Amino acid sequence: MERHQKTLRIGLISPLEDLEPRSVTEILTETACRQVFETPYQVKNRQGHVKPWLFATPFARVQGGADGEIQAIVRPDVVFSDGTPMTAEIVAACLRQEPLFSGLTIRTQGERLRVQGASTMREMEMALCNTRAAVWKSTAQGLIGTGPFQVAGKPDGGVVELVPNPYYPHTLGLDRIRFEVFTPDDQGNPTELIAALRDDRVDLTFDLTPTEAEPLAGFTCASTPCLSTALLFFNTARPPFDQQSLRLAAAKMLDRSQLARLFYDRPFAFVATSLLPPELGRHWDQLSRDENEAMNLAASCRKPDRPLELLLVWGPRPYLPNPERAAQWIQEQLAPLSLRTVIKDSVSSEDFDFQAASGEYDLVLAGWMLENLDAHHYLESILSSRTIPAAGEPRSHHFNVGRLESSEMDAALERYRVQSTDLALADVLALSSSLMPVFPLLHGANVAVHSQRVKGVSVGPGGIPNLSDVRLSPPALQPAMIGRRAVS
Repeated sequence: MERHQKTLRIGLISPLEDLEPRSVTEILTETACRQVFETPYQVKNRQGHVKPWLFATPFARVQGGADGEIQAIVRPDVVFSDGTPMTAEIVAACLRQEPLFSGLTIRTQGERLRVQGASTMREMEMALCNTRAAVWKSTAQGLIGTGPFQVAGKPDGGVVELVPNPYYPHTLGLDRIRFEVFTPDDQGNPTELIAALRDDRVDLTFDLTPTEAEPLAGFTCASTPCLSTALLFFNTARPPFDQQSLRLAAAKMLDRSQLARLFYDRPFAFVATSLLPPELGRHWDQLSRDENEAMNLAASCRKPDRPLELLLVWGPRPYLPNPERAAQWIQEQLAPLSLRTVIKDSVSSEDFDFQAASGEYDLVLAGWMLENLDAHHYLESILSSRTIPAAGEPRSHHFNVGRLESSEMDAALERYRVQSTDLALADVLALSSSLMPVFPLLHGANVAVHSQRVKGVSVGPGGIPNLSDVRLSPPALQPAMIGRRAVS
């Protein structure tokens, strides 16, 4: 009974990816990764402030060092889950292997980590909050980290379990976290997951919408803003969406408030009015639905003589609770423009990356989860000529699946990177609305549905749930058992 009381059982509707910070792309896998692996810096609050975590000091300029060189002292008290100490050289080795830092010179001097080539200290600190910057150590059993939990053996039938890291300095309220998959039914509904919640086989899930959770009496459904946006990309590199007017026509045909009503009781809280989530400022792209303008724009464009291929993200996402239903809605909305679409499914993150790298599609329905409050990194990832995905490129920063190549956009992004002003940001957003390689649809929400036993569920400022803070109260005694004596 004691083990049951302290095992947090989390229900999923799709399996976790491999728990490797170097390749994580999916939010719940990232949540699990963050329990095992820690990053040198962490986001402190939704205002974008950061703090050193695996460092004993913040970054500072190296007096008398190379031009622009900065350094931080690595904490001497951090150990991996096998008891071995974390060193500056281990941190440096991890960062050198991550493409995010490929343009930097990273070296060590004793317990100091020195970095040369970062544009600004702020940019480096934000990058070190990224899960891909997590510190790890390779062992015969796989990668291990310095976080509060460690992986318990190999995944078994879609079940992944984490147990406490015996060398972690803080006492935990859980002795196990169990992730288990409950596959949706043939209609894509989470019937099995809902049944598992009702039958007390699952304590917590992040994979239901508030509407789906409504029939669950006695459960708490908490919804918090999420740093994410659902995006519809137009492949600007091949007909018919090499025509700017046709891209604008398609955007003007889509009623984002109607899409939000398909998934949310309070739809207007989730309607995207900008590429940026509201946490990064309130912006308006001035792209309200206008059917007459859409038809006029499309009238002068070449019409495709084939069905258009819509590449679809795999599985539900915080920014897109039901991708299949959203894709069908897009099909219906674009039909009056003589744009007939067929859906190209992806079955995993690897499959999606492969299809995105090929460029063999016309539209992409996907989205972006921000790991921190760095607007430039996000905008560069989806708009820069340097981040068009190609075979062999790291997916983490290459998500310009609209395949936009624009010197004007590249220059605007560079101005924003250097100046970091509201005016420079407004120029990037206005240019994106004009060129229209990508159309924002919905902003996401983190939805946690849990039983009354679960206490302390919270979502960090980077959008990742803090599972190590969760506590479980003892299960309530069933009324039928009260006062009943055992019978031999």
